[in-house]
Amino acid sequence: MKNLVLKLTGWGLTFLIPLLSAGAAQASPDGAPAAPVDVRLSAPVLSLIDREMQAIQGGMQEIVAAVAEGDWKTVARVGSTIQRSYILKQKLTPEQRRELHEKLPASFIAQDRGFHDTAGKLASVAGKRDMELVNFYFHRMMDACVRCHAGFAPGRFPGLGRKR
Repeated sequence: MKNLVLKLTGWGLTFLIPLLSAGAAQASPDGAPAAPVDVRLSAPVLSLIDREMQAIQGGMQEIVAAVAEGDWKTVARVGSTIQRSYILKQKLTPEQRRELHEKLPASFIAQDRGFHDTAGKLASVAGKRDMELVNFYFHRMMDACVRCHAGFAPGRFPGLGRKR
């Protein structure tokens, strides 16, 4: 579990700041949000998370443009960058690492890890110029964003709530 927190990166971090105001929802085995969990992180950790979120959002936008242009090198480069983006790992103190380890739900960490694995797959298929698989993995990345927003930050993203 400790290694997972140390590898918490990129897109998954996009969802941490909303956790502070809305609380998090741990996912049930079927992926549906369960009861809210209150996650409070320190200001220095939030600052690092914000930087990571902005970088991932920019990368996702860069991928969209590069795919539309058939710029395979850029798609592969950005996908690889997202896969291994570790601003937190590089900047966190041991105390801040402990803070994340103690406060983040395991289901959040698992979703974050899956997102980064998918980014690596996207980079790999971009290197092979496989448009169909690039689109497939980009869609999976976006789906992971939406599931995480809906499950862990419903107060910040009310439009992603369940239909009644």
